[in-house]
Amino acid sequence: MSDRTTARVYLDHHIERESLRYKRDDDLIPDRKRRRSNRLLRLSDLFGDDASSRQHLLRKPDFQRATNSWTPEDCVLLMESIIKEQTIPAIIMWSSEASFDYVLDGAHRISVFMAWINDDWGDTLPEERYDDQEHQREVETAAREVRRLLDDEGIGTAESYREAENQLDDVVESKSGIPKEELDDETFRKAIFFRDLRRGDLSFDIQWVDGDYETAEKSFLTINKAGRSLTDWETILIENRNSSFARTVMSLANIHTANYYWPTEDSSENEIEQLLENIDLIHDTLFQPDLSKPIDTLDQPLMVFPSRNRRPYYIAEFLTVVAGERGKKSETREMMTETRYETSEEIIESGKQLSENALEALSHIAGSTSNSLALPPALYFYNHSGRAVRSLLYGMLYWLTSGGSKDTLARKRVFSAFRGPFEELFVNNKRDVVSSLADKRGSGPRVTEQTADYFQSMIGLIIESSGNINSENFDNQYKAEVKRITGRKPESVEPSPVESRSFTNAQRSERNMMELFSSRKKCGVCGGVLDLQGPVQHDHIKKHSEGGETSVENQRPVHPFCNHQRDQIEEIKSNHSLTSLPSFALDSGGSESQLSFFDDPEFLS
Repeated sequence: MSDRTTARVYLDHHIERESLRYKRDDDLIPDRKRRRSNRLLRLSDLFGDDASSRQHLLRKPDFQRATNSWTPEDCVLLMESIIKEQTIPAIIMWSSEASFDYVLDGAHRISVFMAWINDDWGDTLPEERYDDQEHQREVETAAREVRRLLDDEGIGTAESYREAENQLDDVVESKSGIPKEELDDETFRKAIFFRDLRRGDLSFDIQWVDGDYETAEKSFLTINKAGRSLTDWETILIENRNSSFARTVMSLANIHTANYYWPTEDSSENEIEQLLENIDLIHDTLFQPDLSKPIDTLDQPLMVFPSRNRRPYYIAEFLTVVAGERGKKSETREMMTETRYETSEEIIESGKQLSENALEALSHIAGSTSNSLALPPALYFYNHSGRAVRSLLYGMLYWLTSGGSKDTLARKRVFSAFRGPFEELFVNNKRDVVSSLADKRGSGPRVTEQTADYFQSMIGLIIESSGNINSENFDNQYKAEVKRITGRKPESVEPSPVESRSFTNAQRSERNMMELFSSRKKCGVCGGVLDLQGPVQHDHIKKHSEGGETSVENQRPVHPFCNHQRDQIEEIKSNHSLTSLPSFALDSGGSESQLSFFDDPEFLS
């Protein structure tokens, strides 16, 4: 296989996913052996209409890795082996009581042939099936490369083989000559291959797994371990795939097939619908809108993945932080295992509770409810050059939600009262909290607590200075706090210019964000950045209850939380002696505290 930066061909849609793992007590099936005559999956069974094709009987387990890890070169090598009738590794399958044939190993091989026979390399799907526009571009680029390589290797499209067979039929029917002499070598070769294909002469050998669900599940895990080595995290995810935590992770990671991850037997349709609606809301809040490169607006997705196979990692991190368990490695494991043996109704209820916790946490920073601070993502959760930094998101959520609901409300009121000077300080010194912490301890969950500590400390300093962040005394205190949190003094580091004449996306993003911040619209209550493209409410400048008119002249755009907490925020701003910022302490009280989830280097990278 090529390295991970190489284009990958999207084949995941060719074999439908289905739950392998969920069963009722009376769903167990007795051991049964497959008939020897069914030891082959003929390639001719993989195309045609539903009546003649075996395709609609194929399924892959819902926790099977996405069928999107092969490069264009990998796909073409397999097709070359099929065309030349070379040896192809057998596929491994298991048949369920409902007579679906689950592909435990070999989904890529089957899907490559199906992609070739239908000329569908992932680029024919409706737009809503792609994660975002960038994903669609990646899929289309890989599809073009497959077709180019097929032509370069002399394989071509399936349609060219159909046409060759038609020409062969014409010669045979007309009795005008000998086909091999009448047709050129390439046309004759393609015609004979396609005829052999139709006859069922070409096939994948099947190795059947005999037994019940338990046997199938064990085989599935063993096969996954035997291929590309599973990380500890992936093994735990698969082993505990019955749990509501694992189901929620995978539902969010594969939103287009989220319904496949939940048991529907004996579950209320309304409960399932509510759970899936929650999953959709979380997904849209985290991952919409599409990321723009370079950054040209403050409205960006809260989370961005370096690669699509990292989605479950990041989603598990996020869910652990917002679940109130705070992400200690043992707690993540406990969340993964604690619901694995529940009934379907209990699993649905646990999933609903987990999703509602996530929505509640997100409501503090995003959305248009009265709870929302409406924090512009590019300003708060991206570094100076426009890269999403998940420790900033986790740190903010961890800080805001620490303690009970009363602490959260008080912290948000105080934050809003000093939001203007905090944003100025944060934007101008973002490298201190991002680069310094990353260099010292790592990224993501490793520095979530320290990032939260930074937010608490900076708000505390601003309160002490009554909002004046430009004094020498404040500067000295700021540097001391940064050194305490990060372990080193803040440094003013100017990025080096690049040798190329063209500006990089990072440079363009940094300049754009500087312009967006300098020309920002401010909230009329807190003085913080107000993104008019994001959640905005309109407030009476002179209160309506005090005789203020509902007119253009007497209205101002404000953050949703500021609109509903105006009196309390303005009271804190006008009388700093009333300020009461709830305390915040690292769980272990020291610099070694970190959210590590699992001792898995790949998970933490």
